[in-house]
Amino acid sequence: MTTLGRKKISLVSSDAELQQMLLELNVSRPTLVSVDAEGWRLCRDGTLSLLALSWDDMIIYVIDVQVLGSKSFTIEIRAKNPKWSSVKELLEDPETLKVLCDPRSDSDALYHHFGVLLKNVFCVQLAEVASRRQRGYRTKYVMGGKKITLEYGGLSRTEQLEWEEIDRVGCATFFPDKGGSYDNLTRRPLSTLALSYSALGVLHLDRIYERLESVLSGHNKKWVKEESKKRVEECLLPSCNKGPHRAIPPAQW
Repeated sequence: MTTLGRKKISLVSSDAELQQMLLELNVSRPTLVSVDAEGWRLCRDGTLSLLALSWDDMIIYVIDVQVLGSKSFTIEIRAKNPKWSSVKELLEDPETLKVLCDPRSDSDALYHHFGVLLKNVFCVQLAEVASRRQRGYRTKYVMGGKKITLEYGGLSRTEQLEWEEIDRVGCATFFPDKGGSYDNLTRRPLSTLALSYSALGVLHLDRIYERLESVLSGHNKKWVKEESKKRVEECLLPSCNKGPHRAIPPAQW
């Protein structure tokens, strides 16, 4: 099994593996789940290939949506009275907190390709904006996921070097504007690099959430939750509205 930092990475690419993941999910019964998706032009107009989920300090599950298709979200656990019978139920559960860096592209792809509407989302990108505003700093632009991770993830030097190396090599391998090809992420069997890169987005999200949420005022926590919901529900708009405007944070209440 591949490891990344303090966590193991488990690839979920069969019905049996998905059933086992759901079983372990229902045993753990987490109140918080970190979520991140990968895909070519991740939105309704592109694809969703991989979905990373993590809810403890031990393991990251990477669901191979490219292989499993809609079954990734609809396969149900074979157990009595599960809290979540499927991944769709988990993602749409209004009581379980889903933590994402920026949910807009993930939400658009999940909703339009698989009919999944995320519920109870906490966007750490917005929380970072609220944190800066709370300290009296200007917030002309949002902070990217890499910078948020390095600044708020509480990474040791070893963890930082590992994170930056996988990010660097992954970008150079998978993205055409960095000299790579997205074919390297869609090729099966999935490479160790592709598996590690797909898990990178959730690796430290729990730490980032804890650090940011703990310093926000009640007013700012409410603002983050409301604006996170608006970001998720952009998937209900007539078209996917990607562009430079996404770097501009919403106005404060």
